[in-house]
Amino acid sequence: MRILRPKSKYRFSYQQIAGINYYFSTIADSTFGEDEIRLLLIHLREFLLNEDNDVISTPNTRILREVGHSIAHTVRDRGVICDRITELVQKLGSANRNLRWSEVAFELFNTDEILDGLRNVLTTSTIIYAPDQIEPAFESNRLDLKVCLLSMLDGLLFKVTYPGSSHDFRILQPAKDHSICVRTELDMENVPSIGELRLNAHLPIRGGGKFHQCILRCDVPKQGKVERAALERIGSLQGYCQSVKAVRRGDQLVISKIEPCGDPLLVFDVLQATTYDMNPVS
Repeated sequence: MRILRPKSKYRFSYQQIAGINYYFSTIADSTFGEDEIRLLLIHLREFLLNEDNDVISTPNTRILREVGHSIAHTVRDRGVICDRITELVQKLGSANRNLRWSEVAFELFNTDEILDGLRNVLTTSTIIYAPDQIEPAFESNRLDLKVCLLSMLDGLLFKVTYPGSSHDFRILQPAKDHSICVRTELDMENVPSIGELRLNAHLPIRGGGKFHQCILRCDVPKQGKVERAALERIGSLQGYCQSVKAVRRGDQLVISKIEPCGDPLLVFDVLQATTYDMNPVS
Protein backbone atom coordinates (compact mmCIF):
# COMPACT_ATOMS: atom_id res chain seq x y z
CA MET A 1 0.00 0.00 0.00
CA ARG A 2 1.41 3.36 -1.02
CA ILE A 3 1.62 5.97 1.73
CA LEU A 4 0.86 9.48 0.52
CA ARG A 5 3.12 12.32 1.58
CA PRO A 6 1.64 14.78 4.03
CA LYS A 7 0.54 18.09 2.54
CA SER A 8 3.44 20.53 2.36
CA LYS A 9 3.14 24.12 3.57
CA TYR A 10 5.29 25.25 0.63
CA ARG A 11 4.00 25.75 -2.89
CA PHE A 12 5.88 25.55 -6.19
CA SER A 13 4.96 25.75 -9.86
CA TYR A 14 5.12 22.56 -11.88
CA GLN A 15 8.09 24.00 -13.81
CA GLN A 16 9.98 24.61 -10.56
CA ILE A 17 9.31 21.11 -9.27
CA ALA A 18 10.31 19.45 -12.53
CA GLY A 19 13.39 21.65 -12.95
CA ILE A 20 14.66 21.26 -9.39
CA ASN A 21 14.26 17.49 -9.54
CA TYR A 22 15.96 17.27 -12.92
CA TYR A 23 19.01 19.27 -11.86
CA PHE A 24 19.20 17.47 -8.54
CA SER A 25 19.20 14.18 -10.46
CA THR A 26 22.43 15.28 -12.16
CA ILE A 27 24.00 15.58 -8.70
CA ALA A 28 22.65 12.19 -7.65
CA ASP A 29 24.11 10.46 -10.72
CA SER A 30 27.31 12.60 -10.81
CA THR A 31 26.78 14.02 -14.31
CA PHE A 32 26.52 17.71 -13.41
CA GLY A 33 28.69 20.64 -14.45
CA GLU A 34 28.54 24.23 -13.28
CA ASP A 35 25.64 25.07 -15.61
CA GLU A 36 23.41 22.43 -13.97
CA ILE A 37 24.20 23.84 -10.50
CA ARG A 38 23.57 27.37 -11.78
CA LEU A 39 20.16 26.40 -13.13
CA LEU A 40 19.29 24.50 -9.96
CA LEU A 41 19.92 27.66 -7.93
CA ILE A 42 17.92 29.77 -10.36
CA HIS A 43 14.94 27.40 -10.01
CA LEU A 44 15.28 27.64 -6.20
CA ARG A 45 15.47 31.45 -6.09
CA GLU A 46 11.71 32.03 -5.77
CA PHE A 47 11.58 29.64 -2.82
CA LEU A 48 14.60 31.35 -1.25
CA LEU A 49 13.04 34.78 -1.73
CA ASN A 50 9.99 33.86 0.35
CA GLU A 51 10.67 35.27 3.82
CA ASP A 52 7.85 33.13 5.25
CA ASN A 53 9.89 29.96 4.72
CA ASP A 54 11.40 28.71 7.98
CA VAL A 55 14.59 27.59 6.23
CA ILE A 56 15.45 31.19 5.28
CA SER A 57 16.25 32.00 8.91
CA THR A 58 19.46 29.96 8.85
CA PRO A 59 22.69 31.88 8.01
CA ASN A 60 23.86 29.24 5.52
CA THR A 61 20.68 29.62 3.51
CA ARG A 62 20.92 33.40 3.39
CA ILE A 63 24.39 33.10 1.84
CA LEU A 64 23.00 30.55 -0.62
CA ARG A 65 20.25 32.99 -1.59
CA GLU A 66 22.88 35.66 -2.23
CA VAL A 67 24.81 33.24 -4.46
CA GLY A 68 21.57 32.66 -6.39
CA HIS A 69 21.13 36.43 -6.83
CA SER A 70 24.74 36.78 -7.97
CA ILE A 71 24.48 34.20 -10.76
CA ALA A 72 21.10 35.53 -11.90
CA HIS A 73 22.28 39.16 -11.87
CA THR A 74 26.00 39.27 -12.65
CA VAL A 75 26.25 42.99 -11.84
CA ARG A 76 25.50 43.46 -8.14
CA ASP A 77 25.21 46.66 -6.10
CA ARG A 78 23.60 45.16 -2.98
CA GLY A 79 23.53 42.02 -0.88
CA VAL A 80 25.77 40.51 1.77
CA ILE A 81 28.72 39.81 -0.56
CA CYS A 82 28.61 43.34 -1.99
CA ASP A 83 28.37 44.77 1.54
CA ARG A 84 31.51 42.92 2.65
CA ILE A 85 33.41 44.01 -0.47
CA THR A 86 32.28 47.63 -0.02
CA GLU A 87 33.49 47.59 3.58
CA LEU A 88 36.94 46.39 2.49
CA VAL A 89 37.20 48.83 -0.43
CA GLN A 90 36.38 51.68 1.93
CA LYS A 91 39.14 50.58 4.30
CA LEU A 92 41.65 50.20 1.48
CA GLY A 93 40.72 53.58 0.05
CA SER A 94 40.82 55.54 3.28
CA ALA A 95 43.67 57.83 4.22
CA ASN A 96 44.30 55.69 7.29
CA ARG A 97 47.68 54.03 6.80
CA ASN A 98 47.35 51.94 9.94
CA LEU A 99 45.25 49.21 8.37
CA ARG A 100 46.33 45.88 9.82
CA TRP A 101 46.25 43.27 7.10
CA SER A 102 46.01 40.58 9.75
CA GLU A 103 42.57 41.95 10.60
CA VAL A 104 41.30 41.25 7.07
CA ALA A 105 39.59 37.84 6.92
CA PHE A 106 41.50 35.28 4.86
CA GLU A 107 38.26 34.20 3.17
CA LEU A 108 34.96 36.02 3.41
CA PHE A 109 32.65 33.00 3.09
CA ASN A 110 32.88 29.24 3.52
CA THR A 111 32.11 26.82 0.69
CA ASP A 112 31.05 24.01 3.05
CA GLU A 113 28.48 26.25 4.70
CA ILE A 114 27.00 27.22 1.33
CA LEU A 115 26.72 23.57 0.27
CA ASP A 116 25.15 22.69 3.63
CA GLY A 117 22.62 25.45 2.96
CA LEU A 118 21.79 23.98 -0.48
CA ARG A 119 21.38 20.48 0.94
CA ASN A 120 19.13 21.79 3.73
CA VAL A 121 16.98 23.76 1.29
CA LEU A 122 16.44 20.72 -0.92
CA THR A 123 15.51 18.65 2.12
CA THR A 124 13.20 21.28 3.60
CA SER A 125 11.45 22.03 0.31
CA THR A 126 9.86 18.52 0.39
CA ILE A 127 9.65 18.42 -3.43
CA ILE A 128 12.55 16.07 -4.20
CA TYR A 129 11.06 12.85 -5.55
CA ALA A 130 13.70 10.68 -3.85
CA PRO A 131 14.69 12.59 -0.67
CA ASP A 132 16.75 9.64 0.60
CA GLN A 133 19.24 10.39 -2.20
CA ILE A 134 20.02 13.94 -1.01
CA GLU A 135 22.54 13.13 1.73
CA PRO A 136 24.58 10.53 -0.22
CA ALA A 137 24.55 12.72 -3.35
CA PHE A 138 26.10 15.65 -1.49
CA GLU A 139 28.53 13.41 0.38
CA SER A 140 29.93 11.73 -2.73
CA ASN A 141 30.06 14.87 -4.89
CA ARG A 142 31.15 17.48 -2.35
CA LEU A 143 34.45 18.40 -4.02
CA ASP A 144 32.92 18.73 -7.50
CA LEU A 145 30.09 20.87 -6.08
CA LYS A 146 32.67 23.20 -4.51
CA VAL A 147 34.55 23.49 -7.79
CA CYS A 148 31.32 24.35 -9.63
CA LEU A 149 30.42 26.94 -7.02
CA LEU A 150 33.74 28.78 -7.38
CA SER A 151 33.81 28.49 -11.17
CA MET A 152 30.32 29.84 -11.76
CA LEU A 153 31.07 32.91 -9.61
CA ASP A 154 34.08 33.78 -11.78
CA GLY A 155 33.71 37.16 -13.50
CA LEU A 156 30.94 38.69 -11.36
CA LEU A 157 30.96 42.47 -11.08
CA PHE A 158 30.22 44.44 -7.93
CA LYS A 159 29.50 48.17 -8.26
CA VAL A 160 30.79 49.69 -5.04
CA THR A 161 29.78 53.13 -3.85
CA TYR A 162 29.97 54.82 -0.48
CA PRO A 163 30.13 58.41 0.85
CA GLY A 164 33.55 59.79 -0.05
CA SER A 165 34.43 57.15 -2.67
CA SER A 166 35.04 59.85 -5.28
CA HIS A 167 37.66 61.37 -2.96
CA ASP A 168 39.40 58.04 -2.31
CA PHE A 169 39.51 56.82 -5.92
CA ARG A 170 39.81 58.60 -9.25
CA ILE A 171 38.10 56.84 -12.14
CA LEU A 172 38.97 57.50 -15.76
CA GLN A 173 35.93 58.28 -17.91
CA PRO A 174 33.68 58.54 -14.83
CA ALA A 175 29.99 57.78 -15.09
CA LYS A 176 27.31 60.16 -13.80
CA ASP A 177 27.20 58.36 -10.45
CA HIS A 178 30.62 57.57 -9.02
CA SER A 179 31.07 53.84 -8.47
CA ILE A 180 34.03 51.47 -8.24
CA CYS A 181 33.84 48.24 -10.21
CA VAL A 182 35.21 45.17 -8.43
CA ARG A 183 35.42 41.94 -10.39
CA THR A 184 35.81 38.39 -9.14
CA GLU A 185 38.35 36.07 -10.72
CA LEU A 186 39.07 32.39 -10.31
CA ASP A 187 42.66 32.01 -9.09
CA MET A 188 44.19 28.69 -10.15
CA GLU A 189 47.83 29.68 -9.65
CA ASN A 190 48.25 27.63 -6.46
CA VAL A 191 46.59 24.45 -7.76
CA PRO A 192 49.82 22.73 -9.00
CA SER A 193 51.84 23.63 -5.87
CA ILE A 194 49.54 23.38 -2.85
CA GLY A 195 46.24 22.21 -4.37
CA GLU A 196 44.22 25.35 -3.59
CA LEU A 197 41.52 26.89 -5.77
CA ARG A 198 40.41 30.42 -4.88
CA LEU A 199 37.81 32.92 -5.95
CA ASN A 200 39.28 36.40 -5.46
CA ALA A 201 37.85 39.89 -5.64
CA HIS A 202 40.30 42.42 -7.06
CA LEU A 203 40.01 45.39 -4.70
CA PRO A 204 41.64 48.71 -5.58
CA ILE A 205 44.15 50.18 -3.13
CA ARG A 206 44.52 53.90 -2.57
CA GLY A 207 47.50 55.09 -4.59
CA GLY A 208 47.29 52.28 -7.15
CA GLY A 209 47.44 48.51 -7.33
CA LYS A 210 45.00 45.77 -6.39
CA PHE A 211 44.49 43.62 -3.30
CA HIS A 212 43.27 40.11 -4.13
CA GLN A 213 40.75 39.33 -1.41
CA CYS A 214 39.72 35.68 -1.17
CA ILE A 215 35.93 35.30 -1.32
CA LEU A 216 35.80 31.49 -1.36
CA ARG A 217 38.37 28.69 -1.51
CA CYS A 218 38.61 24.92 -1.62
CA ASP A 219 41.30 22.24 -1.62
CA VAL A 220 41.64 20.31 -4.88
CA PRO A 221 44.03 17.65 -6.21
CA LYS A 222 47.24 19.15 -7.62
CA GLN A 223 46.62 17.36 -10.91
CA GLY A 224 43.54 16.29 -12.84
CA LYS A 225 40.96 18.83 -11.66
CA VAL A 226 42.16 21.83 -13.71
CA GLU A 227 43.19 21.36 -17.33
CA ARG A 228 46.60 22.73 -18.34
CA ALA A 229 45.08 25.20 -20.81
CA ALA A 230 42.96 26.63 -17.99
CA LEU A 231 46.03 26.95 -15.75
CA GLU A 232 47.76 28.90 -18.51
CA ARG A 233 44.86 31.22 -19.34
CA ILE A 234 45.44 34.95 -19.66
CA GLY A 235 44.54 36.66 -16.40
CA SER A 236 43.25 40.17 -15.82
CA LEU A 237 44.51 42.78 -18.24
CA GLN A 238 42.28 45.86 -18.44
CA GLY A 239 39.23 43.71 -17.98
CA TYR A 240 40.17 40.89 -20.38
CA CYS A 241 40.42 37.52 -18.67
CA GLN A 242 39.99 34.31 -20.67
CA SER A 243 36.89 32.37 -19.65
CA VAL A 244 36.88 29.05 -17.85
CA LYS A 245 34.05 26.68 -16.93
CA ALA A 246 33.61 23.54 -14.84
CA VAL A 247 32.50 20.89 -17.33
CA ARG A 248 32.43 17.09 -17.69
CA ARG A 249 35.16 15.28 -19.58
CA GLY A 250 33.84 11.74 -19.60
CA ASP A 251 33.05 10.94 -15.97
CA GLN A 252 35.39 13.60 -14.55
CA LEU A 253 34.52 17.20 -13.67
CA VAL A 254 37.35 19.56 -14.67
CA ILE A 255 37.89 23.29 -15.08
CA SER A 256 38.43 23.95 -18.77
CA LYS A 257 39.34 27.09 -20.72
CA ILE A 258 36.56 28.23 -23.03
CA GLU A 259 37.88 29.17 -26.44
CA PRO A 260 36.15 32.21 -27.99
CA CYS A 261 34.30 31.76 -31.25
CA GLY A 262 36.19 34.75 -32.71
CA ASP A 263 39.71 36.12 -32.88
CA PRO A 264 41.07 37.07 -29.41
CA LEU A 265 41.67 40.65 -30.59
CA LEU A 266 38.02 40.92 -31.58
CA VAL A 267 37.02 39.58 -28.17
CA PHE A 268 39.19 42.23 -26.52
CA ASP A 269 37.63 44.96 -28.71
CA VAL A 270 34.12 43.88 -27.68
CA LEU A 271 35.08 43.82 -24.00
CA GLN A 272 36.81 47.19 -24.20
CA ALA A 273 33.77 48.74 -25.85
CA THR A 274 31.05 47.22 -23.68
CA THR A 275 32.16 46.06 -20.22
CA TYR A 276 31.64 48.02 -17.03
CA ASP A 277 35.07 47.43 -15.55
CA MET A 278 37.51 48.57 -18.24
CA ASN A 279 38.24 51.95 -16.62
CA PRO A 280 41.37 51.87 -14.44
CA VAL A 281 40.96 52.92 -10.83
CA SER A 282 43.71 54.82 -9.03
